[in-house]
Amino acid sequence: MTASPSLPGPRAKLPYPVAYALGAALEATSYALKRKQEPMLTRYMVVKMGKTHTYSNQRAQKDLGYQSKVSIDQGLENVYAWIDAHGMPEAIG
Repeated sequence: MTASPSLPGPRAKLPYPVAYALGAALEATSYALKRKQEPMLTRYMVVKMGKTHTYSNQRAQKDLGYQSKVSIDQGLENVYAWIDAHGMPEAIG
């Protein structure tokens, strides 16, 4: 597999339960202070970043005859090439 573009890696690692508790504490503090802006870390963010979200297409292949047009490795290569050419989208970077 091709290496990802030069994206920064994580600055720190927290155990999942600690991150989840921190998200809950920041949410509670934000609510108590009546802040309009969402906290920098929420329980939702921890769940989305801290768990694997992968899905198999085997059932679609078996039941519907689905076949991928591009392999996962080729798809990632295409994404990395696009990021290198255009930069990271605003909402992400």
